[in-house]
Amino acid sequence: MDKFFSNDTYFVDEKAFTVINEYKIYNTEGTQVGVARENGSAARVALSLVASKKNIPFKIDITDAEGHVVSTLTKGVTIFMPTIKMLDGQGQQIATIKQKFGLKPKFDITDMSGRAIGTIKGDFVAWNFTILDAIGNEVGTISKKYNGLGREMFTTADKYVVTVSPSLNDEVLRSTIISIAAGLDMILKED
Repeated sequence: MDKFFSNDTYFVDEKAFTVINEYKIYNTEGTQVGVARENGSAARVALSLVASKKNIPFKIDITDAEGHVVSTLTKGVTIFMPTIKMLDGQGQQIATIKQKFGLKPKFDITDMSGRAIGTIKGDFVAWNFTILDAIGNEVGTISKKYNGLGREMFTTADKYVVTVSPSLNDEVLRSTIISIAAGLDMILKED
């Protein structure tokens, strides 16, 4: 497992006032340990100005402090329930995160053999998420933090705290929990 994924708590801070989404990732000491950055072509940028960002394709590279890609999230065109592909640092798909229909956001996480390895369950306003392993044990959380009145009213930029259970040994699930905060923000909050 890449050392980037060895921490148990991360702070994800979305950059405000940008067309291309970018999230700085910090450890508990406040040191920036990485970046999640959307790869945006001119066509995607133009499309994002006229269409809902949650419906258009995206590719987000998560890089460590040295700029090495540690994981990638991709999503194709979505009309109803999005599917996100999770790739490792070498570009090999390792998991799929698929949204399920419901009043509250819910996503199933499967590995490449199609085996269920986890579930992401959100609250009604999609601010707080609980991640469960395949047998229903809580192994992580993603919580949106209040940004202050000005930032909340005038931007779509959000801040999240991502926690992973120290006992979680499943490398695919651990890296998915840490990487998915930006993906959830892109499909649930970017309108």
